[in-house]
Amino acid sequence: MSATCCIDRAASRLSDEARDVAFGPAWPAIWATRNRIAHGYSTVDPQIVRATVENDLAEFVEALRRLATRTR
Repeated sequence: MSATCCIDRAASRLSDEARDVAFGPAWPAIWATRNRIAHGYSTVDPQIVRATVENDLAEFVEALRRLATRTR
């Protein structure tokens, strides 16, 4: 869970423009998922979280890496 915390903290510090470049229209769903896990953990389906991590996290991290490379 701490790795997720660091990733979402980094993403939340991005400007609106940077988030648009990195994630486009997917950002609201990404942030809503984060909020659901962080604040509604007792109602979160662990299988959905696992599927999200296995299927979507790498793409999210890659978008952050591409953005970091662009801003150097």
